[in-house]
Amino acid sequence: MGLLLLFNGSVQGTYGDDLPTRLIEVAFDSDPLGSPIWTDVTDDVRQFQTHRGRSQELAKFNSGTLSLTLDNRDRLYDPTYSAGTHFGDILPGKRVRVSATWNTMHRLFTGFVDSWLPSYDLNHDAIMRLAATDSTKLLARTRLAGSVWE
Repeated sequence: MGLLLLFNGSVQGTYGDDLPTRLIEVAFDSDPLGSPIWTDVTDDVRQFQTHRGRSQELAKFNSGTLSLTLDNRDRLYDPTYSAGTHFGDILPGKRVRVSATWNTMHRLFTGFVDSWLPSYDLNHDAIMRLAATDSTKLLARTRLAGSVWE
């Protein structure tokens, strides 16, 4: 038995010997609405954070979001690097999911990439920031016919 608190993708508080494992995957080679072919990017993840639901009981629900920071020093996630593994596949709309396993697997987030934002600095560090939203974003854009409310 134990207590698990996830914050920014890392375990902040645990009680017990067995720590959860995380799995972060992106479907680079798949059509967003087709059957995904998942690629494990967990080893490249520096940080992630998910948010969903609402902060108060009477507040409106917002779409679930994911902020993910990937190590890009080897340029695997550089959309301009033609020798990169994912060249041509660093595009919005790709599916992404985050899972944690602690005795059983729990899906923390499943959604679609909204943006890829590369960042480089003078110390030769490179990261790729990925922003994603879950599928409730699609529902929020749907306009219901007037006859439904009549």
